[in-house]
Amino acid sequence: MTKIKNIKTRLFKVPLAEVLSDAKHGDHFHFELITVTITLEDGSVGTGYTYTGGKGGHAIKAMIHYDLAPALMGKMG
Repeated sequence: MTKIKNIKTRLFKVPLAEVLSDAKHGDHFHFELITVTITLEDGSVGTGYTYTGGKGGHAIKAMIHYDLAPALMGKMG
């Protein structure tokens, strides 16, 4: 095993071809895709993702960037 060298978080706003609507969340014009790419010291790279119905993506990205990533840096991958 090798240590985590880099963590990159990205947020994408993906437009929908048509507006989706539901009673709880209202109209959806886009969804948000949050990706995290982790690079290990040996060069291994992996990417994971989550998504929202169009709200909250910035908060998720910030939580990963400011809270989770610093706690994981240097840990065994």
